[in-house]
Amino acid sequence: MRREWMLVTVAVLTLCGAVSSSGQRGVPAAGSLPTAVPRPGFACGAPIRLARFRGARAVSPLLDNMPLAYEQFPRILTPTETGTIRVVAEVVGDVPAVTPTEESVPVAQYASHVVNIVVPGFGDTQVLNGARAFEFEKTAQVFYQYFADTYHTLSFIPRRSPFASYAAFNINVKNDVKGIGAALVDKQAAYGSRTLRSVQLYAAGFAGQHETTVHQIAHHWGDETNLAGIAGVAAAGRQPARHTPLLGGGATLIGAVLKGTREVERIPPAVVGANDTYRIARTKAPVTFHPLQLYRMGFLEPAVVPDVTVFADQAQFSRDRARAPAVGTPVTGAQHTVNINQIMAALGSRRGPSFTEWRQAFVVVSDELISQMEMDYYNFYAQRAAAATGTRSYDGYRSFAEATGNRVTLRTDIDTRADAGTPKITQTLAVGDAPFGPRDWRGLVFDAPVPSRVAAGVSHTLRGSIDTDLLPGRYQFLILRATRYGDAPWDAMTVLTTVRGGRFSVPLRFTSDQAGAYEVDVFVFADRNSPAIPTSVVTPLFVE
Repeated sequence: MRREWMLVTVAVLTLCGAVSSSGQRGVPAAGSLPTAVPRPGFACGAPIRLARFRGARAVSPLLDNMPLAYEQFPRILTPTETGTIRVVAEVVGDVPAVTPTEESVPVAQYASHVVNIVVPGFGDTQVLNGARAFEFEKTAQVFYQYFADTYHTLSFIPRRSPFASYAAFNINVKNDVKGIGAALVDKQAAYGSRTLRSVQLYAAGFAGQHETTVHQIAHHWGDETNLAGIAGVAAAGRQPARHTPLLGGGATLIGAVLKGTREVERIPPAVVGANDTYRIARTKAPVTFHPLQLYRMGFLEPAVVPDVTVFADQAQFSRDRARAPAVGTPVTGAQHTVNINQIMAALGSRRGPSFTEWRQAFVVVSDELISQMEMDYYNFYAQRAAAATGTRSYDGYRSFAEATGNRVTLRTDIDTRADAGTPKITQTLAVGDAPFGPRDWRGLVFDAPVPSRVAAGVSHTLRGSIDTDLLPGRYQFLILRATRYGDAPWDAMTVLTTVRGGRFSVPLRFTSDQAGAYEVDVFVFADRNSPAIPTSVVTPLFVE
């Protein structure tokens, strides 16, 4: 369905280079550097579960003047971008004016690990049916006209990204696993498939983040076990009916209360007979699935599932969000122990298939075919999602395979239909431990790619020049700052060097006690008294 838009809002942002000034020679103070720009957070938009008996979801039409979707021009931003960035927003207008349109002939293109399908108006059904109502069934049927029915998950990425509070969400198409709390469902026929088990939607650039993609695949199995209810406590946090409550026994990638980078640590009492205490600890990388999730996926037998400690005060950090409290923060209140026998008494034993291979297809949906640059971008990240190793993030998230302890192989390669007359494309990209490109820092041009993994005790020299198109003027100093994950900002390592004739040379060497994951940002100075001009923040740099 398409609507006659009543309002189109265009936001324009002009990019330009920083203008430098001249002044007194000297050395700038590294301690005065600005803090790094925070990265956008991930929020799950898991929809309300379909009613067990009615088989229908409540419809919540969008109100007039609500923003619906937006498009950005240029589509892909690079560090060398100059000029104007346009963001065109669609806003809901006269809902009664929504009218069906004539069906157009579907068009598709594909690469080794991504598909692009033309479905005009993808997302328009949100107007009448709610913020998570997309044309999934129709788009899946278009997909199967050209591509094989071999995928467990179809992950849709709309080119017109929705305005929403979520980064992504998952909807089960088929679930035949009993005893895990998830509703039994089989709607494969409506999608034109005999294999499909879930569909997903990703907003903006979140399809390239392990924190998001791993989380959404995990939602095929829950957590819908109602652990808080079994423990007799009130649930809280982010959509607690579909996420794991505040508990001990390991980190969870689908937490209602804690993000995956945090877990609860038990502190034995110093005095005999005293009670244990608990505090927030940083999850050791890589972040992996909690044992209860591995049980739901069919990889742990009940006899080896450990007891978990569920805390009575589920809202002690937030009533409606998942948080990453400061390391060392006390976890207070009463605790309740829940064991696997209690879970099976409430839900029954787990029965159903388990999978050692999961097939996921990333599908970009647009009103017209996307550009080669966009295809390359999505193709890289789709292949990266399936990498077995070498793609760990700065804060400890790794691939789906690593999150399962390598119990599952994820495949994202695209299979064409044998009767469609189109061959499968085989291409292997260097997605593991990919170096930073020479132009990944805005305003700087390195002479060669910068490695993303270095050995402690080995010296490196990073040479390059100022990109005067983006940073016009003359500069005297450059500071590289490397901040290790988990360290305080003031403990960051800084390296200062001079700039001569627009050229710089940065010596870099880490000691063995500096091993870890780093984010790196670079600043240039016109002179000692001028403010620091930031270039970009890149992650991760690993020191081993």
